[in-house]
Amino acid sequence: MKNTFSALRETAEIAFQKTQLHNQIRTRVEKEIDEETRLRAEKTARLKAARLAFQPVETLRKTISKGVKTSFNNETDYTKN
Repeated sequence: MKNTFSALRETAEIAFQKTQLHNQIRTRVEKEIDEETRLRAEKTARLKAARLAFQPVETLRKTISKGVKTSFNNETDYTKN
């Protein structure tokens, strides 16, 4: 009976260790995925901020290059006579 109990206990402990190992691996992979997701979100936020900061300058540059009159173009140049 003692041998049966020891064998059952050993089987149960091996199963528990496997379960623990799987849980540890899953936790490690989840942390890696979370870290990658966080880094991607930070990069996206940086790129968006840079794009939004550059957008008004680029819009003005396109407006001027298309020849659309701006307030600067409508001013009279009094130095020419």
